[in-house]
Amino acid sequence: MARKPAPEPERRGHPAMKFNQELAEQFGITPGADPPRELVKVAHIPTPPDVEQPTAPDRKGNPVEENPEELIVNVLREEMDELSTRLKRFGVHFNPSQQQTVVDYTMSVLAGYGGGGAIARRQ
Repeated sequence: MARKPAPEPERRGHPAMKFNQELAEQFGITPGADPPRELVKVAHIPTPPDVEQPTAPDRKGNPVEENPEELIVNVLREEMDELSTRLKRFGVHFNPSQQQTVVDYTMSVLAGYGGGGAIARRQ
């Protein structure tokens, strides 16, 4: 008893584009198989040079050597300043105290101490 071939899986997405002879002639396209790809054999891939860790500027633009936690806090503070500016356009006052609360909460979530809900259950 011969087995039936498995049905093709259902294709998703857009259907393939149809060949248009008129456009092919206009742009000099000849239908057919793609030309063979050129294979290149590489004996050795060089190691890239070391990259220095950049020092993040403080709020005044001066470069400062910091630990990663301080870098994260600085990024969060800058983002809260940006958020405050954007919210002002909609008439929402996002004061510095609220900005610091968001920074503190985000750092506690990143450290694994806060968040509750789904974040707490993952640990």
